[in-house]
Amino acid sequence: MSACVSVRMCVHALARHVYVLPKCIKL
Repeated sequence: MSACVSVRMCVHALARHVYVLPKCIKL
């Protein structure tokens, strides 16, 4: 696996957490 793909996956996971966390806090 290339480093670029690793970084993209990491950023994608982070973005998803940033999007989901506020919803959990709201609930």
